[in-house]
Amino acid sequence: MISHLMDFTQYYITAILLDKPFSSLLLPKEYAKMIQYVDCMVDTCSVVMVAQKYGEEDNNQAFKSIKEYVRKQKHNGTSEFYYMDSVDQQFIHDEYATNRQVRKWMDDAVKNALDSGNGGCELEEVARNIYSMDTVLLLMRSRIVVGQCSQDRAPIEHARNIAVMASQAHQWPVFIRAHLDIMNDRFYRNTDGSYAQAGRGTYLRELEVLDIPTQQLLLGSIFRGTDIPNKHYYGNLGRIGRAFTESAKAGEFEKQVKKMIKDKNLDPFNQCLFSMVYYSYCNWQSNAADRVAKLTDFKKDVTACPAYIRAVFRSEE
Repeated sequence: MISHLMDFTQYYITAILLDKPFSSLLLPKEYAKMIQYVDCMVDTCSVVMVAQKYGEEDNNQAFKSIKEYVRKQKHNGTSEFYYMDSVDQQFIHDEYATNRQVRKWMDDAVKNALDSGNGGCELEEVARNIYSMDTVLLLMRSRIVVGQCSQDRAPIEHARNIAVMASQAHQWPVFIRAHLDIMNDRFYRNTDGSYAQAGRGTYLRELEVLDIPTQQLLLGSIFRGTDIPNKHYYGNLGRIGRAFTESAKAGEFEKQVKKMIKDKNLDPFNQCLFSMVYYSYCNWQSNAADRVAKLTDFKKDVTACPAYIRAVFRSEE
């Protein structure tokens, strides 16, 4: 006799009926070129951060010795100071040229930061006056910054500093990848509430001022496919849609994305992705009337599109 009977009423099966077999579609040549352009602009071998672990500037004993030396020499050893100002930094710069002990402390501090990630803004500011731009940039890339909450701008500011220093050091691959990480908000945070997202800029205009074909670059990062390089840079749909609300060429963006959504030569999956990008673009309009008008017009515009395109808007209503 079976003492325990299973209640099969709690189980169910969901079946999806396919109207036709699975198939693979080739991307039209014009779209394939956009993907290739992304891989040309964003080196698949480059990374922004070279750090493999988290460090703390407070664990850098050599740099602590330098700060203690400054406190005694410049502040009479009577007061605590929390951040070395430009005068203190210049003092270390002068001492580095003549004081063997200060030189050793600084060199050890930089080595520890590069090896263990025990760096920080303060060490990097002091190092600017002493070491090459390449070394300072490497210091920045050797420490990982994690936001303490969704409102914390520290990760974005750190990436911005890396992008600026990379431009000064003429390290293009690091510059463009750091800038795209800012645009796509690709950072570590302990929480990431949607209420904090409005305060994070995309800085698309900075790329446009550099005459970078941002439309080709960013839209090319949206496509998905089976034979795209493993380290290809993928963009965030919501952030890219928002970025183009700031673009000087927003009209061209609208025209191209609408064309891609309706392009019968583009596979349904990518059509849906670009529908989501356009939906984000509409929702991030700064003017409420523009937002409503664009959403209304486009919903009418896609009435003749396949159901999977119309569903993108229905699911968000």
